[in-house]
Amino acid sequence: MGVDDFLRPLTRIQMELQGSSAAPFLSLVEAVTETSIVVDHPLADGEAIDLPLGETVSCSVVEEEGLLTFTAKVLDRGVRGNLRLLFLSRPAELTRVQRRQLPRLRSALVVRYRIHKDPLALESLPYYRTETRDISGGGLRFSSQELLDWGTALDLMIELPGAGREPVWIACQGSVVSVRRLPTRIEYGVKFVGIRKEDRERIVRYIWQAQAKSRLIPRG
Repeated sequence: MGVDDFLRPLTRIQMELQGSSAAPFLSLVEAVTETSIVVDHPLADGEAIDLPLGETVSCSVVEEEGLLTFTAKVLDRGVRGNLRLLFLSRPAELTRVQRRQLPRLRSALVVRYRIHKDPLALESLPYYRTETRDISGGGLRFSSQELLDWGTALDLMIELPGAGREPVWIACQGSVVSVRRLPTRIEYGVKFVGIRKEDRERIVRYIWQAQAKSRLIPRG
């Protein structure tokens, strides 16, 4: 899969040191040359991360169909004006991870849903509140006592933890793709069918950060 077709200036990229349990860090592509990928100095929680030269980093880019992943070596550092830069080795190719293969996290996030409203409808439909059972960049699962048919189009409001105390709300559309009837509730699988790229990135980033933190928790 061609590097120049997908890695362009201002593409958001997430990096993680191979073999490290630290949380992933973020950057932007500044340029792609014949030998390297030039990115902004990466950040984690707003702090600049100094990567040792020669280290191998696992990189990923969120796109509409899933993730693009590759590994690269840290080649050099540089400065352009006030911008600190990092030079990564150019990969021979990128690997695509399909949406159904995106990392999934068991997490109880507040989600509000309603049957997708026809823009021409005069009556406003109510939202129902529940919590996710798990979530990925491609969709989520939640339980409810409300009856929804397979294929039902939904308006979703998903609450993600914010950098401060205020949560981040993601508004998107989904479609019911699985229905599992349990004794006291119904469990639904929902695929995202209308979500902004930056919101999908936020979800994937939240999952990676949560998974990285879980690796830091001592196991008794």
